[in-house]
Amino acid sequence: MTKPYLFGFPSSIKGISFPGKPRILTVECNSGPCPPGNFSYNGEGFVFSAQQPVGPANIDSAVALIPGVAGPLGLPTYNQLLGNPYNPPPIVTPFSAAMLDLLYAWEQPVPGYVSTDQTTGAAVLFLDMDNVARVFNNPKSFQFFLQTSSHGTSTPVPPPELNWYIYWTGLGQAVDPQAIISATENVNTQSFLDVTGTLPGTVDPTSPDQVSAYGRELGAGGCMNFQWQYNASYQFVYGVPFPGSASSQVAARTIITNATAIGIPVGYLDTFPWAVANPYPGEGFCSWNFTIKSWRRANNFLMNGDGTLGNVTIAGPKGQAFHAEPLHMIMAQSRGANGPPCQNIISVDPATMQFTVSQNFS
Repeated sequence: MTKPYLFGFPSSIKGISFPGKPRILTVECNSGPCPPGNFSYNGEGFVFSAQQPVGPANIDSAVALIPGVAGPLGLPTYNQLLGNPYNPPPIVTPFSAAMLDLLYAWEQPVPGYVSTDQTTGAAVLFLDMDNVARVFNNPKSFQFFLQTSSHGTSTPVPPPELNWYIYWTGLGQAVDPQAIISATENVNTQSFLDVTGTLPGTVDPTSPDQVSAYGRELGAGGCMNFQWQYNASYQFVYGVPFPGSASSQVAARTIITNATAIGIPVGYLDTFPWAVANPYPGEGFCSWNFTIKSWRRANNFLMNGDGTLGNVTIAGPKGQAFHAEPLHMIMAQSRGANGPPCQNIISVDPATMQFTVSQNFS
């Protein structure tokens, strides 16, 4: 075995077992909590790299311990996993009930866990030091790296939403046109102006929302005053009040078609899109930490449902289980909830299973 072990965190797995009397190094990586939502934007990914053949073939495209890639929820869902060309390890097939409730990414050498509310993530890396010693000819020191990044303004601003307003065109009416519209679907360049001259001073003629709202009042004027006039007949036929707008062009056109059916002449009504900017959702953030432990002879590792280590034991010759304690343990963490990028360098002495951690924040 010359690469990190593959494993998952479903509740059906009672433990990960290793043959013989191995010397194992574990790294428990945890990220969060971050704002609920898409972990790929708010969560922190750990990127593992090391010298080949233990590390990835291309260090520049090193592998994320906790996936943080863009996509649905940042990770594939259960249904997506079924069609995923990267099959999960046999030890987690078929999927357990816990697997159905959680999110995993099996295309990573170390699958990651993300909570269902997308606020926390976790992964555990296993390195067999006997394999490392073998492939590197008993080195006095072995290094691997965990890289994190800062979030900054990583959470993207959602695209504007379009609202399709319905208005009198002015065709066959006293004022033609009733509104001057430039529907560019761009928040910065679109424009609207009601020119009927029938709006009170309290209604902004450049605001489609205010003109539409005023048009619902009894006796109202403006280029969107059809609602109060035709509400009763429209609701009688279609079961809902006459809508002044819709969330899509198709829906708006359907309303106009319905209005024609109750007596409004063809061409008297039309629709236009109006872009409404979504607010900036705020800066993505989360804290992170990882814990490194070295183990001698421990050969059974209980995996918790949240992607962390549980009880670690040594299997005796007659099947007994003896609790194991790590030989050495170090914890490292981020600088605050949205700290700077950090390259974490872990240097291990395979002979003694002692190690050091240095952090380079940038």
